[in-house]
Amino acid sequence: MTAKTIIDKALSYLYTYDGGTNEVIFNDRYYGEHVSGDSYPWCCAFN
Repeated sequence: MTAKTIIDKALSYLYTYDGGTNEVIFNDRYYGEHVSGDSYPWCCAFN
């Protein structure tokens, strides 16, 4: 994987909006299950 590939992937997630629920794919991947709510701020799990 090249640096450009990684940057392009990250840029594709710009303006991701969670609708106020923290319900996004990053949390599902990070926690290994579907989660949402204030206890799961997805900015911590973005990868």
